[in-house]
Amino acid sequence: MPDLFAALQAKPAYLEAAWELFKDEVGLDALDVQTKHIVALAITTDRSGTYLISALPRAFRLSPVGTRRCEAILSMIRMFQAFDRYLLDCVPFHPPVATSLGTTTVLTSLALRRPT
Repeated sequence: MPDLFAALQAKPAYLEAAWELFKDEVGLDALDVQTKHIVALAITTDRSGTYLISALPRAFRLSPVGTRRCEAILSMIRMFQAFDRYLLDCVPFHPPVATSLGTTTVLTSLALRRPT
């Protein structure tokens, strides 16, 4: 699994949505196998955590991936990184819980919030 999606492995719903968005934006279905491998390499990180497409942008732009797809990949990386920072600060959503106080039922919402 490419590094770009590895962080989402523990969140299957987010992983599936991110993968579908990435495939559509980059146009993966229209690419040949070799170019798909180059895209996978582009979204892999080096030891310092830098995506290879960011470390070697000219090489990827000159590859069969091309300039337009490289820009799309870089844009997707920035978007995923922004969402990763947001998701790390949130706890999962829990639906309201019904609590009975005598004859009155009180709905308590444990909505999405930052951990304290």
